Amino acid sequence: MAGKETRARREPGRETPTRAERARDIALFRYLLVREAGDPSLTSRQRGELVRQIAEQEHTGPDGRPVRVTRWTLDRLSGPGGPAGSRR
Repeated sequence: MAGKETRARREPGRETPTRAERARDIALFRYLLVREAGDPSLTSRQRGELVRQIAEQEHTGPDGRPVRVTRWTLDRLSGPGGPAGSRR
């Protein structure tokens, strides 16, 4: 119950801008990583090679810290239905 009482005392919207900004920054970071791989003119082989190259690198995340992104995540983001995926 104490958790609910604490939440009720917070000012509405106080944390929302920070969360929204962080979520936006993460989404943009992810999109920038995979946008090339989402090119519909790439073959599956070309897309796979590009995704492997991206996964092998260390990237600077939206908060400035070094980040590694797995191939699985990149495949998910760059494939059909992902933010950079081709819509065929």
